[in-house]
Amino acid sequence: MESAENLGFNLPALLLQVVSFLVLLGLLYFAAYRPIMRRVNKRSQEAKKNAEQVVSELSGEAERRMAEYTSEANKQIQKLRNKLEQNENMMRQRVRDENSKALESIVRKARVQIDKERDDAIREVRQEYDDLVVRNTENEVSHKGGQQQ
Repeated sequence: MESAENLGFNLPALLLQVVSFLVLLGLLYFAAYRPIMRRVNKRSQEAKKNAEQVVSELSGEAERRMAEYTSEANKQIQKLRNKLEQNENMMRQRVRDENSKALESIVRKARVQIDKERDDAIREVRQEYDDLVVRNTENEVSHKGGQQQ
């Protein structure tokens, strides 16, 4: 121990300082550190709770907005479907009208053709009838002329 005193260490004073430091450390731990840590934990829990509440509110708001957007999108889709259906019906009606006009044109042309063929057939029948009448008349005339001689 003498060598420690020669170096300038006073062992009882050093032990007293170490004990004083440990006592002060214990007092600070119980008087300051623990209460501060309790407050920090309490504030941390409150902040966590508030954050969860904000997240919950924001997610609820997001869900509400998403439902609104989805509803609006569904309305727009339905409007587009209705418009598409109307356009489809208009196109079908237009095609029907065009087909009716084309059919009427075909029927008209067919009637004209039929009338022409009928007139031609009547003309042929009349021509043949006329030819028959002429031949018959010629035969009768030649037959009567042969009987008179």
